[in-house]
Amino acid sequence: MDRLQYLQVERISTRIRKYNWELFPHRHSDLFQIAIVHSGTGRVNFDIESRTLRPHMAVLLPNGVMHNFELSANADIDLMTVDADYFQFNVRQVVEAAAEACFVHPDIVAFDPQGVEWPALRSSFDNAEAHQNVARSRTRNALLAANLVAIISILSDQLSHAHLPEEKAGHVGLYLRFRDLVEASYASRQTIADYAARLVVTEQSLYRACKAVSGVSPSKLVQQRLVLEAQRLLLYSDMTVSEIAYALGFTEPSAFSRFFSERTGQSPVKFRAKRLG
Repeated sequence: MDRLQYLQVERISTRIRKYNWELFPHRHSDLFQIAIVHSGTGRVNFDIESRTLRPHMAVLLPNGVMHNFELSANADIDLMTVDADYFQFNVRQVVEAAAEACFVHPDIVAFDPQGVEWPALRSSFDNAEAHQNVARSRTRNALLAANLVAIISILSDQLSHAHLPEEKAGHVGLYLRFRDLVEASYASRQTIADYAARLVVTEQSLYRACKAVSGVSPSKLVQQRLVLEAQRLLLYSDMTVSEIAYALGFTEPSAFSRFFSERTGQSPVKFRAKRLG
């Protein structure tokens, strides 16, 4: 999508104060969010991972990621929300191909408070917050698009893992296309041959791309996505283990339990009980 549909900047502390400084777990199917921490401390939880927040950090929250914030009372955080398709369109326009993969996972980017990048990021957020109130839609969207491009550029340069070796960078496009297919089809039990056919590549080419960019095979990536969704449903839904098994394409709950146990080291029941107390 090459046209801006939605972009908003807000001071998250204004909203979270009403909920005793904690936002409950949620996810957005079609929105990408970036938070920057000005002051205060706290934690951000995405899926089953919990990370500490401190000043001069940016948080990347791609669409589909279950997340919530737990913040101190003096926390001051700006949150940008933009439609995910437009965000990824700009990523493809702005960053090197090797850096595109950095924007598909949740992440935290730490900045040097004495460096030039942090003030530049803050300034871009401030400008976006001001520009979202411009009356004329064409002017407003042009200004917001420029702010977003600046923010993507700063984040891309700051990510330490943003640049793959040149010989691996050419695999990023295929890897991202495969990830998109997996995201849409992980519960359909397709084979890697099926995915390769849909991508019009050989299984060997798909394997090389996934190993080069992510370090794991295509089948491992599909399994990881299934495990992640299972963990989300176990933690953030009231579905039974049997209901989760069928929702994820397993024909028998016992097969799902074996699959989950082999990859996490514990059964779905024990995983849920341990995490939820």
